[in-house]
Amino acid sequence: MKKLFNKYVILLLLIAQFTLIYESSSAQWVYTNGIYGGNVNSLTVSGTNLFASTVSGGVFKSTDNGANWVQSGLAGNNVFSLGAIGSNILAGLNAGGTFLSTNNGANWDAISSTPLLGRSITGFTTNGADIYASANNNGVYRSTDNGVNWDYCDMINLQHTLYTIASGGNSIYAGGWFVGVFRSTNNGNSWVNINNGLTILNVISLAVNGPNIFAGTVTTSGGGGGVFRSTNYGANWMAVNNGLTDLYIKSIVLSGTNIFVGTQGGVFCSTNNGDSWVDINQGFITIPQIPSLLIANNYIYAGTNNQSVWRRPLSELIVGINSKGHTLSLLQQNYPNPFNHFTVIRYQLRANSDVILKIYDYNGKEVATLINTKQSKGIYEIKYDAAKLKAGIYYYTLSANDIRETKQMILIK
Repeated sequence: MKKLFNKYVILLLLIAQFTLIYESSSAQWVYTNGIYGGNVNSLTVSGTNLFASTVSGGVFKSTDNGANWVQSGLAGNNVFSLGAIGSNILAGLNAGGTFLSTNNGANWDAISSTPLLGRSITGFTTNGADIYASANNNGVYRSTDNGVNWDYCDMINLQHTLYTIASGGNSIYAGGWFVGVFRSTNNGNSWVNINNGLTILNVISLAVNGPNIFAGTVTTSGGGGGVFRSTNYGANWMAVNNGLTDLYIKSIVLSGTNIFVGTQGGVFCSTNNGDSWVDINQGFITIPQIPSLLIANNYIYAGTNNQSVWRRPLSELIVGINSKGHTLSLLQQNYPNPFNHFTVIRYQLRANSDVILKIYDYNGKEVATLINTKQSKGIYEIKYDAAKLKAGIYYYTLSANDIRETKQMILIK
């Protein structure tokens, strides 16, 4: 009877704690409502409003940080790309044509500016007061009046598709199939090919942070080409794929030295400017393809194929700074969680550290020491066998030099 009572108490405790962990766990993507089963091509933000473009449902809008989405025009259209400048939203259709909304997606008007008329726009980027658009087989276009009128930027009549466009500082970067990356430092009036070290020239995603540029690539045969990084404005490139288990890089977003890439096999994160990567796919029902990523309003959003939009707080993923100026380790949630018998704990060290990893029970009593040694910077994971423990709530704590992080896990039997 006592044993049965104990199991009952544990069950109640698990139910109460699981709700808390589901809501606050630092390793879970959360599914958002409104774009059910949608293929999300692109994401953008304008003020407090988020916009998502879909393959057949047009444009959707969220006014509550992505928790809920409503249809916001161009229904039935395959909207391939989205951009925003000021309060204006731009939408590029896959079949050709670009639309402009000046009232947060309530209405859309076709852009009749002759250079852009009928073009298939693959991406938008802003630089200062100007907005630029990359086009399928037709180079780059520029608008200086918030997307109303457009001019063609000379790119020597490129014959190959431009898939992506990005900007940083006084430079515009465009990437495409067979052409690698082009750079303009004079508002798109002239362009230079910058492919030294870029051994795969099919570039489908770009992101820029000062002198650091990241290019997502695909092989000519359609396989993954991985991530290439330049730390000198594109003058030289090198592959940075340590830890990436999927090299088909469909999307890239940056937050300082933290980089997130969307692949055919979910989302990966680097907290050290691309030197190493870890997957951050916990919470997805099945790991989806990620054609679009967005960082806005303290969240990271993932637009997926067939699984709508997912989100999670950015603070769960980025490396923080303690009061002494030291970077934190990235301690991930154990997986699976809850778990029966075995679970995996993964963490990343930004510097060589004296590392201690311990397990504590619900009352704070130490029940296991998994690691107590010096480790070099890098990514680590350990498979933990909890066969000797009773079902319940446990905590695992990672200490690395003067940094200490703790997370919660549930053991069920």
